[in-house]
Amino acid sequence: MESKFKFTNPRIQDLKFCINKNWGKTPAIEIQNSMSLQKEKNDSENSALVELRLEIGECEGNVPFFVDITIVSVFKWDDDITDPNKYLDINAPALLLSYARPIIASITAYSGLPAYHIPFINFNEIE
Repeated sequence: MESKFKFTNPRIQDLKFCINKNWGKTPAIEIQNSMSLQKEKNDSENSALVELRLEIGECEGNVPFFVDITIVSVFKWDDDITDPNKYLDINAPALLLSYARPIIASITAYSGLPAYHIPFINFNEIE
């Protein structure tokens, strides 16, 4: 059965990557991730442009790299979905993150660093 919540092909809107040349190659590091979600909703068309931005690490300090990636897609829903916000706040970012995850792993691996795998995120618990 086809979902009543659909999306177009996600695309990278912005991508920045840098290696921290001053990184001391500390064996145990903790890389901080931050995330933001922007939505431009069009209720008359049952659609929204959703933008997920991830910032991982930093160019300085005791982490090996910095990535800033923004992935966007247009999401649409059928008329019988009465509360699309639940889908836009949970399903949309989870789906966009699934597209960002292999990109980040590839970029970090191709840089000569170990591939970085974005941890799973429970979007039900994010406010």
